[in-house]
Amino acid sequence: TGPSSTIRVRPLDIQMASNIVTLHPHQIVKYFDIGAHVRVMEGIFCGETGTIVKLKDGENSDMIAVVLADLTSKEIQVRVAHIQESMEVAQGLDSLGGIEYGDLIMISTTDVAMVISVGRDDVETVTSSGAIKRVKPEESRGNRNIQSARTVVNDAENTPIKCGNDVTIIEGKYARQTGTIKHIYRTTLWLHNSKLSANRGIFVARARSCVLSGKRADIQTTSAGYMGSVQNSQDKMIRDFRNRSDEMLGKTVKLIKGQFKGHMGIVVEATDTHV
Repeated sequence: TGPSSTIRVRPLDIQMASNIVTLHPHQIVKYFDIGAHVRVMEGIFCGETGTIVKLKDGENSDMIAVVLADLTSKEIQVRVAHIQESMEVAQGLDSLGGIEYGDLIMISTTDVAMVISVGRDDVETVTSSGAIKRVKPEESRGNRNIQSARTVVNDAENTPIKCGNDVTIIEGKYARQTGTIKHIYRTTLWLHNSKLSANRGIFVARARSCVLSGKRADIQTTSAGYMGSVQNSQDKMIRDFRNRSDEMLGKTVKLIKGQFKGHMGIVVEATDTHV
């Protein structure tokens, strides 16, 4: 459209429907309601979908829409001229730079994370501490999918558990929640619960904080966490000690006695008496 172009508009108001209004292009702008679901058709966010949470004036009389993206749950700002209403929800990418959705990847020499979404430039992950971290393909040190699938660890009752098993959390932030084991690294489990909306239902827990679902029906919890059916102080002391042993995993230590005195290393295995 040129400077002299005009656009003829028929009003939606029934009383004015018979009147045709002639306007210049610069006199009109797309209109959206707050809460409308839209798809981005142009620009760096092309293909994204989400819900309009705010409209504001931009530069050069452009109207800007603040959209809460479906994939990342983050706000993006796009020109109103670049969006259109849509009921579709963007599915995102399946892979990026050799990293696929659901992979367990090495993000440092001591930490791993599970990929929960794939973006254009990076992937969103849940680390072994439960934190959310965005990782670029070049930062990945390879995946640990095969090792995870082969790993077997013991739960709080010394029952072997592995990927695919359903477990119940008995203490901590997710006490009483259930989940399916998607990945295992050392003593950390990545679990999925479709009823949890955060992080696509993925959360982490220690193996010793879980029990295999269906194994026992008499598990009891309190507001302070798991008390269990084992009440005698001797068993509690053993369990606490094991927890402390597990906490040594992945830590850098320096030997202060013995033939290796002065050497430093990373703890990869811990028992009640040795690391």
